[in-house]
Amino acid sequence: MAAHEPASVSTPLRWPVIGGRYIVGNPGRSVAVCTLASSDLVDAIGARDEIAIVGRLYTLNLGLEKLVWNIIANPAIRFLLLCGDDTSTQISRGIAALHDKGFDADHRIADVSGYQPYLHNLTAEELLAFQQQVELVPLIGETSVERILATARQLQARGPGPWGAGLRHPFPEALAATPNRMGELTLDPAGLFLVGIRRETGEIVVDHYRADRRYQSAVVGSDAEAICHTLVREGLISEISHAAYIGREVAKAAEALRWGLEYEQDRPLFAPGEGGRWAPFGGRANRESEGQRSSRAQTAPD
Repeated sequence: MAAHEPASVSTPLRWPVIGGRYIVGNPGRSVAVCTLASSDLVDAIGARDEIAIVGRLYTLNLGLEKLVWNIIANPAIRFLLLCGDDTSTQISRGIAALHDKGFDADHRIADVSGYQPYLHNLTAEELLAFQQQVELVPLIGETSVERILATARQLQARGPGPWGAGLRHPFPEALAATPNRMGELTLDPAGLFLVGIRRETGEIVVDHYRADRRYQSAVVGSDAEAICHTLVREGLISEISHAAYIGREVAKAAEALRWGLEYEQDRPLFAPGEGGRWAPFGGRANRESEGQRSSRAQTAPD
């Protein structure tokens, strides 16, 4: 698909068109709500019939592109209500600047000096759609759910109706995620790691072994990001798929510590007491006992 395609009114299409920190209410409503930096306000408002969608925004680049794409893909949305706490970089001013003045030839939002206010993936056609389709409604600083929804109802009452058929960004077809088979795995010449947790100290322990299984050292900490930074900075990881794998395992270990769950490398997290002897393979209630397995093996046909 090389060009934009208008949303068909007769064929149901997926909306929102791109993921983010949002909750969908009634897609047929004319009001979208942006809570700016107030992420908790997204949950407080929730899936309400008065609004089409509610979400937060932290950045005037990739996040703002997503906001625009989702809004212009739904022609029912005619108002963007800005509420919640603004950041020190005043995200609301960046949204207003984009709506009122657009961006320059380099796709930099006009008259904005915040962190990298570039919308490289937004087209001129999409910018124009955003500017013409929605009216900005500033309610900056407001965190009362009741007052926000009351404003949304007032806006809905004076809504001008759908704006054309909507405009959908021509996203390329997504790749289906598939795991590597064992024979396709590339071993890291820098070595391997055993990941565990020390619940009594609240620490994640990553033991490092050479490729020949000789023990080298350990990296210990309570912050998953700091551990991963250390592994890369110290040259203990040299293969990209290995780095992705260790990042996932360290993040799982951190979540186990945070929520009081049990952690075993390469296995899903599980609650204390549900592991038993065969913890890596699921909860006790979902497993056969050794006696059941033995009996089934003896009675199975040759």
